[in-house]
Formats: sequence, structure tokens, C-alpha cells
Amino acid sequence: MRKTAVRNLVPILIAALIGFTSLPGFAGTTGVISGVVTDASTGEKLSGVNIIIKGTNLTTVTDAKGYFVITNVAPGSYEVAASLVGYDEGAVGDVQVTMDATSTVNVSLAKTTITEREVVVTGTRTLLQPDVTTPLYMVTSRQEKMTKTQPNATYQIQSLAGTQPGVVLDSEGMPHIRGGRAEGIGYMIEGIPVMEPLTNMFGTNTVTVGMSRMQVYTGGYPAEFGNAISGVLNEIKRTGSEVSGPRLEMSGGADSYGGIYGEFGGVSPSGLDYYVGSYAWRSQFEKMFFRGVDSIDNVGKFVLPNGRDKWTLLINQGYARYYLDSVHDFTYLYEPVTPEEDHNHQKYHIVGLTFSRSFTPASYLTVRPYIFSTSNVVDAASPDGPMGMYLDYGTRQRGLQVEYANQVNENHLVKVGGSLCASKNSYLAWVPGLGEWFGFPEWGDYWYTSKVDTLQTGAFIQDKAKIGDLWSLDLGVRFDGMKFNKAENPDVTQSQISPRIGVTRKLDDKTLVKASWGRFIQFPPSYVMERVYFNPGWEEYRPGNQDLKPERSVSWDFSVERQIGDSAVLRVTPFYRTYKDLIQSQKLNPDDPESFTSIFVNSGEGKSAGVECYYSRKLSKNWEGWVSYTWMKSRANASNFQSSIDPSVWVYTDWDQRHTLNAVLTYRQKSWEHNFQITYGSGLADTVDLDTASTQKHASGALVFSYNLTKKLPKDSPIGESISLNIWNIFNVCKPTHYYQYWYPDDPEDPDSAWSLYREADAWTQPRFISVSVQKRF
Repeated sequence: MRKTAVRNLVPILIAALIGFTSLPGFAGTTGVISGVVTDASTGEKLSGVNIIIKGTNLTTVTDAKGYFVITNVAPGSYEVAASLVGYDEGAVGDVQVTMDATSTVNVSLAKTTITEREVVVTGTRTLLQPDVTTPLYMVTSRQEKMTKTQPNATYQIQSLAGTQPGVVLDSEGMPHIRGGRAEGIGYMIEGIPVMEPLTNMFGTNTVTVGMSRMQVYTGGYPAEFGNAISGVLNEIKRTGSEVSGPRLEMSGGADSYGGIYGEFGGVSPSGLDYYVGSYAWRSQFEKMFFRGVDSIDNVGKFVLPNGRDKWTLLINQGYARYYLDSVHDFTYLYEPVTPEEDHNHQKYHIVGLTFSRSFTPASYLTVRPYIFSTSNVVDAASPDGPMGMYLDYGTRQRGLQVEYANQVNENHLVKVGGSLCASKNSYLAWVPGLGEWFGFPEWGDYWYTSKVDTLQTGAFIQDKAKIGDLWSLDLGVRFDGMKFNKAENPDVTQSQISPRIGVTRKLDDKTLVKASWGRFIQFPPSYVMERVYFNPGWEEYRPGNQDLKPERSVSWDFSVERQIGDSAVLRVTPFYRTYKDLIQSQKLNPDDPESFTSIFVNSGEGKSAGVECYYSRKLSKNWEGWVSYTWMKSRANASNFQSSIDPSVWVYTDWDQRHTLNAVLTYRQKSWEHNFQITYGSGLADTVDLDTASTQKHASGALVFSYNLTKKLPKDSPIGESISLNIWNIFNVCKPTHYYQYWYPDDPEDPDSAWSLYREADAWTQPRFISVSVQKRF
């Protein structure tokens, strides 16, 4: 039964501050720079060399082996300088630091031969990262601007993730990683999990306002990530140093689209780094479930360094209203209202305060308390609409995250840490007239609440080990625990230990071979664990109290990475993944064909196999871009947990697509920039059930070409800094991308009528969309 949350939380918070190694981990938001300094003439390793990351207060000195390391480096591009008495100063620029990765910089210093020393740009850096043993793709804000498409996919996490290998977008534009369900992805902002325990879905608008870069983990992600079984998306917001002064982007186009994106940032004389951004947009949609949207998202990030300490405050909030074509004149419990469109309105708030202390250049501690709240109302009770229901649900989460990292020596980077999250969850559902439709008018409306609060805890430890000059090993293990505090039934406590391992073998300076394996779990959504019906008759339809355990997956992958020249990387990754204990609906008495009562059980299974291919080219000779290709087969007993299954019957998932291609190419010439994008999907599998499984097909493929042109304007132009023209789907390819199958009587009024199989399209390629935007700096 429910207990006082505060009484339970206090001892846990105290334990977190004293013994944080007993708590679960969270996504890292910083990286590492390390390397070796040698004498350019003799190759001798130099000790006592001063290392500075310019533009920061991060410094260190090389050891007796010439080795240096600086941890807790914010993502970005840096210049690393090395100086030693008797040698010319060395500097290596454009050192790219990414989250949870080590950037290697080796510097060679030449002895001073003249009285006045000079800075010599010397050293090596590689585009490959041997310490990242699992498939990780990094998307930057620069790449985001290269992929502007139609309104519902502009500045959106889902569509941006869909440009990466291993990710397939379903008929509603939701991402699926390596064949997993949409709710199997872990969404994070600055390492803060933004999924609702109620539904295991993301709780924000997923708008990327203020995004600096985003991690896309598709394979065996490290032990610091938990409660996700198919992939992880972690978004990092910009800092003021990335934005010089105020900037405004105004866009307009077809389908009544209008958008305003404003941001400003900088660094104050006191060292306060500040960034504020806002994106508001509205649009009509064609051939989509919702007819249109009004949305606004705001973000603020403030970073204050103070010696060895650093404080970071993140504030993120948003609101969106999606509406349908259907109209209702009553709302919850038949309360009359002025006729209005069926709609869904949602809002969220995130506040996170991160304290980081660097004890030495090689070790640091991070503590982050945060608040995350969500609210979602679906007011769509129209009997003629596609939903015919009223939903009101939300969460109030209070979390604490702690991590300690220590580069013990040149060969071991150890991380240990964790997080806890206490969440108050509320879900109300009302479907008018459903009892009568089922033939049980005495049951009345389908009406229930679910108020199952949750408390998630855990622990992880991870060691990134370097074995000689050729091998890297990533070993980790985590513990996850969840307590479901039910309102009327006994509480449920669950836990799981998940090991992870990854290995890299260096074949030569430009070739790596990687392999990873891991076990992953995800706890069931709280709103299926207990439902309290206002009319107990509905217990005969589905008992309110459910006994479920975590869903599980096991992932294997193997990668070959090759650096091509100084600016390009090619990666090929075969993979295989299995899913077990997936939540499914099942008859309470499967042996009784007349049985009406259904329950949720962990009886579903799934599996996927395929190959991810990725070619990326940094800006060189005016060209840059990437090509992402995925070949995959994804099968399961069913695509969603509401479906009844037969364990002996396997079907292709609704998002199974054999070939998925995204190619983005940019050419810059003086003040002109041309962005070309090609997307191809060979066609999604039909939605089927047990009665139509044997006739499942795939939709035909669709190839879409898009183009974006940007012209930089003269500095004194009254229009702005630049102007852009965007054309999505140049040739207006409008093909069905998904179908569903069903049996229906030829004569619904004749009980003896024959039945026919129907196959209808419910999703199409979005039609041509043209927009113009103006960017202006102040």
C-alpha cells in the first residue's frame, strides 16, 4: 500500500550524499582530453610539460611518461596548447570533445633555436575514438540545420534521430532503434531522464530548441544508462560561448506554417556563461493523424565556474496543443462545452542544478538534483472522432544524480555513481458508452484512475581500460530497482543486475574493430500495474491489479571503423538483438475460446538483425555531409502491448523496413550554401493481428529529394544576416508508407454474411513543403 513518500525519501537522500556509490548511474555530459607529449627530434617522452585547454581554466602537467589527462571537459571544439622551457610552444586546434568519450591529442615539441619562442601548430588527432566501444552517433546543431524538412520534423528529436543508422521512423514519425518499440528508448536532456514512469514515453515536446549536440546510442550502451531496452537519446544544450549575441530566425511557408526561433547568449565579465532560447511554431498538416499544432518551447542554461567548482542551472519548459478534424460539444463526464475541436494539450517543466568539482585534472565529482513535471490532457470525446475518449495524466518527479570519475592512470578511467527518482503519477481515462458497445450496458462508461507512485534506485560501476597500445576494454555492471506504490493493492518491488562489455582492437592508425554485448531492462509502465475502476464490473473485462516484471533485451554488435584521409570516417556495424518478457494482452483463460477477461502478461518476444552503415565527412574543400544506411529485419509476436498474441505466431513489426537511407550533402561557395538531402524507405510492414498475420505485406518504397539554399547577406543588409529557401519533397512524391489489414463483413446487418479482407493505407509520404526563413543577428 502507499506510504509517505517524504519519510521514504529522506534516508535515501542522506545515503546518496554519504555513499553515492550505491545509487544508479546517469548519462555523462562531459568528455576527456588525453595524450602524450614527445620531443620532435628524438621521440623522447617529455615530463613537466604545461598543458592548457585554451578558453577554459583547465590545465595539467605531463607525468614521467609524457602522459596527460584532463577530465570533466564540456563538449565542444578546443585548442590544446603545450609548453616547456627550452621548447617552442605546441598547439593543436579543432580538438572535438564529445560526451562519454576520450579525445586523444599527441603533441611533438621542437627545441627552441631562436631567442624569441614561437607557437608551432604540431601534433596529431584522430577522428576515431578507441575508448568508445559501443555504437554511438553524434548529431550536432550544425547537422540539424542541414536537415530541415517539413514542419512536424523541424527542430524535433525524433526526426533528427531518424537520420542516423539503426533508427527507423514508424507511420506516426516515432523512432524505433534496432527493432525495439518506441517506448523502449531512453530520452534524456543534459543527462536528466525525461520519460514518464506512467507510460515509459517521453514527457516533453521533444523540440530541440537550444540543442548543441545529441548522443544516439543504438547498440550496447554503457552501464551508466538504465531503464531502456532499445537505445538512448541524450541531448546537450548550448552554452553562451557558442552563441555570440542575440539571434532571431523567422520562418513561414505552406500549410499556414509559421515559426520564430530566438536565442541569445554570451559570457559576462564575472565568467557567467548564459544561454536563452525559444522556439514557437504553428502549422496545419496533411495526411497525418493530427490536423495541426500550436507549440512553444523555452530553454535557459547558465554556467558559473568558480575555481575547481562549476555550477550549471538548466531550465526547460514547453507547451503544445494538437488538434483533430472532429468536434465535440461535451467533455469529461458529459459536461457541456461550446463546440470545439478534439485536441490534445501538453506541457512540461524541467529544472536541474548541477554542481561539479574537479579534485585534480584526472578526477571529479558531479551532483545534480532535478525536478521534472508533465501534464497531458486528451479532450477528444467526439463519438464521430478517431479517439472518442478523455484522458488526463501527468507526473511530478524529483530526482538526484551523483557521479564520480577518476582517470586512475593512463590505462584506467573508472566511473561510479547513480541516481534516484521519486515520482507521483496520476492517470485518468474515460471512454463514454464503451460498456454498451461491448454489450454490457450495466458496466456504464469505461472509467478508471491509476495512481501508482514510483521510486527508482540503482547503482553502476564502469572501467574504461586500455590494454597496451592496441586494445581498449569497457567493463560495466549496473543494478536497477523500482518500487511501485499501489493505491489499493500490495506494493511491488523489482530489481535487476545488467552486465555490459565492449572491446576495441586497433589494427592500424586509421582502422578499429569493435564488439559489444550487454543486457538491458525496462520497468513496466505504472498505469498498467494498477487500475481502479469506478464501476467494478470492468474487472470482468480486465482485472485492475496486474503482476508484471521488467521487459528485457540482449544486444550483440560488431563494428569496423576506418578513417579515410583527414576528414572522413566509414563505419559498418552488423548487429543482433533479442527482446523477452515484453508486455502483452492475453486472455485470463487461454483454453476457453469464450473467455472474455484479459490480463497483461510478460509473454511477448521479439528479435532484430541487420547492418548499420555510416559515412561521415567533415568540412573539407567546401564539402561536408554524411550517409546513413540501415538494412534490418524486425520480428515479434506483436507490435504493441495491447495486442493479444499466440507465442507460436511471429509477424514483422509495424516499423519493420528492409532498407532505410538518409544522405545529406552540403556545398559551400563564398556566401552561398547548398544542402541536398535524400531519404529512402523501402516500405513499412502492415499492421496485422492473429487473424491477418498470414497475409502481411510491406508498403512500396518512397524516394524523397529535398533541397535547402542559404545566402549570406552583406553586413549592412536591412533584411538580416542570411536568408534561406527550403523545399521538402521536391518532386512531390506522395505514396502510402503504411497499411493495416482487417476482416469485415460484406453485409454488416447480416449475421451470416461472408467476410472479406481489407488493406487500407493510414500513412503517406508528406507532400511537397516550401518555406522561407530569415536569420538576423543583433
